[in-house]
Amino acid sequence: MPFVNTSDFDMHYETGGQGKSVLVFVHGNFASWRWWQPILKGISRGYRAYAPDMRGCGDSDRPVDGYTIAQHADDLDRFIRALELPRLHLVGHSLGGCVAMEYALSRPRHLKTLTLVAPAPAEGQTVLKSTGAGNAFWGGTNTVERAYRWLGVLGIDRKVLRRVLKQMAPTLVDDVRFEALVDDAIRMSHGAAAGHLKSLQEWDVRSELADLDLPVLIVGGQNDELIPAEALQQTAANLPNGRFILWPRVGHTPQLERPERFIRILIKFIEQHPADSIKQFRKGFCRIWSRCIKKGC
Repeated sequence: MPFVNTSDFDMHYETGGQGKSVLVFVHGNFASWRWWQPILKGISRGYRAYAPDMRGCGDSDRPVDGYTIAQHADDLDRFIRALELPRLHLVGHSLGGCVAMEYALSRPRHLKTLTLVAPAPAEGQTVLKSTGAGNAFWGGTNTVERAYRWLGVLGIDRKVLRRVLKQMAPTLVDDVRFEALVDDAIRMSHGAAAGHLKSLQEWDVRSELADLDLPVLIVGGQNDELIPAEALQQTAANLPNGRFILWPRVGHTPQLERPERFIRILIKFIEQHPADSIKQFRKGFCRIWSRCIKKGC
């Protein structure tokens, strides 16, 4: 298994394809690189794909801390730099969508396109609490305190975790693959479980969307019980070059439920947006400088 050292932990990753154009896939909460396995196997010719395990997940190390969206974005940057990857197409799912968005906001010059698959919207978990979305997953009123208690149950009850993941991928019929996803979810560190939830509640990048000029595709599932489609549509509308697709008869995991069609949609989006290197670099530099000033760098 290949690993990259990111200064405080070893990050595991898997690859697919042999082309020159590079894609990097970022998984979500209670997940691993296996949530992208069908995509790595079926990726089109001309593309080289990478799927790392975030800290605390899959086969990566489990540090005691660092389980925030910002830290995951920094880890991703170290991963990309360690492998000396060229400008690439970044794809993130669920929590990984937030990580991908965070990376794009701070390092746009490294990217050609950004694709977000059933991500938390730009306001993070706030919208989930205010709309009541996700109650099927958190067991009633969606409060952080209740969620923390629920996460404690997951560590000892495989049946509960299996039921929740099944709700996320309602049309996935490959039992062997699904059980491997459950295995990886159980192995996720407890620090990651609590840290991810806390970070999602604090994360809010709505005020920064207007400055992100990258082509951005947001894909939502019509049967997704966790993420409200209206919030994703609003996130896309607030992006200068954003597009939203609502996928019928699909849940929270389009890449697992319909992998072949997912690949077609992704590649079509990428090929519709050939990168203008000089223009993108200038915009990216201005974007980074502006964000740095706002945060007092």
